[in-house]
Amino acid sequence: MLTPLGIGNYRAFIMDHAGTHILAELPFSTLTFSYPLNDVGIANANVPITVDALESNPFAAVIPVLEPYVYQLAIYRNDAVPVWYGMVTDLTYTIDALAIEARDYAHMLERRFFKTGFNLTEDLALIFDSLIGDVVTTDTTFGFAAANTGVNSGIVGNRVVNVLDYNRAADAFRELATSGVDYAMFRKEMRYGGRISLPAAMCVLYDDAVTDPSLKLTGLNLSTQVVVKGGGSPPPIGIASVPGLPTGFDTHGLVQTQYTDLTVLDDISAAAAAAVRLQFSNPTPHQLTVTLAPGAPFTLEAYLAALTPGPRIDVAIQVGYRSLSAHYRLQRIDVASTDTETEKITLTLIPLVVV
Repeated sequence: MLTPLGIGNYRAFIMDHAGTHILAELPFSTLTFSYPLNDVGIANANVPITVDALESNPFAAVIPVLEPYVYQLAIYRNDAVPVWYGMVTDLTYTIDALAIEARDYAHMLERRFFKTGFNLTEDLALIFDSLIGDVVTTDTTFGFAAANTGVNSGIVGNRVVNVLDYNRAADAFRELATSGVDYAMFRKEMRYGGRISLPAAMCVLYDDAVTDPSLKLTGLNLSTQVVVKGGGSPPPIGIASVPGLPTGFDTHGLVQTQYTDLTVLDDISAAAAAAVRLQFSNPTPHQLTVTLAPGAPFTLEAYLAALTPGPRIDVAIQVGYRSLSAHYRLQRIDVASTDTETEKITLTLIPLVVV
């Protein structure tokens, strides 16, 4: 049964390296964690030093010997539902508290090289499939899993991996995310696949479902013409301009942006990457941030049951002078909880680009 917003309570636990055994519960004073799209989720727990904590076993036995990458942090909602897992990455001990930072499994892509060479020419989602399979099987000690949503990107490209280059795996996946493939962590599983043009809406948010809405238009991210320059000699070049205006002019004038991506090795991928970047930079990019009110039609359980990263959320709200009524993609979830207050969930949404 889904628990309504506003009455969610959280518990945080230190687990073993494999993430299979609970070693100690954290008596935190504050707890925050996030679910981003195409990025790494971060959790922070602040644990005050108290007499009860120092005398409590197994907490008192585990905390002094915590070590980054040896232990995991697990977060549960309302006792029974695990909602977040990640490796402990930073520890700060002070005279009156312990601050713990953990990063979800997507972070391990930052700490991995590919163990297999590749020369792949196929749909970008299938390329992602081959590359993530290589990374996941490199180290199976902490339970990292990956699952394809079964949706292809519709873009055929070429990607080459040379193991002797020792490139970070994360760089290859971020590049694919700029060209038509999305990924996100759901507990211990990374789900990935091509973007769905117009998925079914996860929910609809009206004025009574949100508090403190904020809308930011970022003109510095606007483009009317995008050029992507790939790797190789000569490098592939992809150019995308506003529709019907090959010179790159619209009501904004001419606003050109150039990106260099050495992992793009063919003209088709360069053109696709330029087109995707243009779609997300014209019209003027904007970001909508809302805090969910109690009773909003959104729960973490429903999100974790979603089949695809970046699900669609429809919005019909008033933000100051602006009225919004549009389809959005869920870009990020931020959750905050304290020892005296229940959850605060903030959503960051970006316009859903329908192609």
